[in-house]
Amino acid sequence: MPSHGADHVGALICLLVGAVLFCVGLLKRNVTEMAVTNKRVIVKTGLAERRTTEILLSRIESVVVDEPAIGRILGYGTVIVRGTGGTPEVFEKIYRPLEFREQVQRQIAGETKSS
Repeated sequence: MPSHGADHVGALICLLVGAVLFCVGLLKRNVTEMAVTNKRVIVKTGLAERRTTEILLSRIESVVVDEPAIGRILGYGTVIVRGTGGTPEVFEKIYRPLEFREQVQRQIAGETKSS
């Protein structure tokens, strides 16, 4: 029969692992910058190693949003931007992916965001 001390240590380890995973996810979200201008879509990811992707609006063929069930509840999803003649750019676990797609579509259509 295990002691109560071992149960507490096991619970503490599970709590610490969960907290670390949560903090890693939060950090990844906070170091990702996304912008939609009247000429291009810009996505910067990474903290120590930075990756910047720029896609001209005139070269975008489609913007696909994939939201899992839990993503719909928590407000995140994967955005796939397909450009002409290029490989699709996949941006995983993006906050408010439908809003991002809408902003890209507005800029492509030549509209400005109304306040």
